[in-house]
Amino acid sequence: MFDHISLGITNLEKSIVFYDAALKSLGINRIFASPDAGIVGYSGLGGVW
Repeated sequence: MFDHISLGITNLEKSIVFYDAALKSLGINRIFASPDAGIVGYSGLGGVW
């Protein structure tokens, strides 16, 4: 079981598009994004940040 996973990326906007689509199929939706801080949060199935 994983409690927290952090992934390094080079393009936040492209990553948001990818993860929005990939996680939506699992019932997980984006609830927060702060591109200036490089943070995106998702909720569903226990929550993903």
